Amino acid sequence: MVTTRHVFFIDGFDPKGASSFYQKHSQELAQYSQLSGTTHTLGPRSRHSPTTSRWHCTTTLHGQTTNTTFDYLGWDDCVRSLWARTPLQLARQALRSLWDFFTTGAARRLHGLAPATVRAALFPYGLVLAAVLAAMVTTLVVYAGLSYAAMSATAVMVGSAMAAAVSAYAAWHVLLRTPTTWFLRVVAFANCLAHRESAALEERVRTWSQQISAALSAPQADEVLLVGYSAGSSLAVQVAAQVLQLARAGNAADAQRLALLTLGNCIPVAAALPAAAQVRADIAAVASHRLVWVDYTAPIDWGSFPLVDPVTMRKADPAPADAVALATAPPTANRKFLSPQFHLLSLPGTYRAIKKDKYQVHQLYLKCPELLGRYDYFSMLYGNQSLQQRVF
Repeated sequence: MVTTRHVFFIDGFDPKGASSFYQKHSQELAQYSQLSGTTHTLGPRSRHSPTTSRWHCTTTLHGQTTNTTFDYLGWDDCVRSLWARTPLQLARQALRSLWDFFTTGAARRLHGLAPATVRAALFPYGLVLAAVLAAMVTTLVVYAGLSYAAMSATAVMVGSAMAAAVSAYAAWHVLLRTPTTWFLRVVAFANCLAHRESAALEERVRTWSQQISAALSAPQADEVLLVGYSAGSSLAVQVAAQVLQLARAGNAADAQRLALLTLGNCIPVAAALPAAAQVRADIAAVASHRLVWVDYTAPIDWGSFPLVDPVTMRKADPAPADAVALATAPPTANRKFLSPQFHLLSLPGTYRAIKKDKYQVHQLYLKCPELLGRYDYFSMLYGNQSLQQRVF
């Protein structure tokens, strides 16, 4: 039974940070307490380090108490540095990513793993193209109308320019109301991660690894749980690999209390690119250690790669040479990739509505369900069973 736990959480590609996460987390946890009959006493959020927010939670169920220290590993400053702020910047990032994924064959390999996810990633490009065409057609119609009305050349040019600006502005704000820009940004981040273009993020990963190594060296926690959500799942694998390396250099027994939980993972996106040799090396390092690694990703989540073990992913040729090592990595009883089965956690009407909004589907991993089921997010974070006891 787990009486003390230390959770390290890496969020997705989100510029909002710890304050926003804590607010939503506390609301969902309060709802979960009512649903499950478990008592959770959540403490206030405090700044533990320049990049880490911390809170404590005491959980009581059937007279048994579990004390959890929760460290939110912030990287929202890194996200903001990579965040395209104008349509032109976003277009440049998106086109570069599209070029890299198609010219290297990565898109074909990913399509073999999860066709729906790749189609969903391509859909925003179609919307952007449609928006551009709509703006162009609007501009041409205004130009033709003003010319037909025998307006002066200056009036025609000014009117056409205004029509182009207004239609482009309207199209951009329509796109912002859809998950379109979110898909584009996540794919661009995966491309950035593969090419190791953010020195600040790499330094952040090293800092996190040292924090977790220090927690493992301390004897207090029965379990040290590293959680990566969405794009944070890729960073969590990098951190786990570095923690294991530090453990081998120090006390390897410390790493036995470490477990890795990934939710809504998109790890294969970066790993499929030939430039991502370090990403694949980190995956292989985690696979070679008997680390408990559990992933929950839903087939209806088109922003992720459901039931795909990145350790054994190798589909179409040509593939990066080091992908062979991943494909032949021995299977382990300590690694499982599962579906959260969201249809069993929601009432039928709610589930039908949620399925239509792919952005909301991707948020379900962190929310309180309507019904209790096998996937129990808050119990994994705060309950009295370790991840290994719960899943294996």
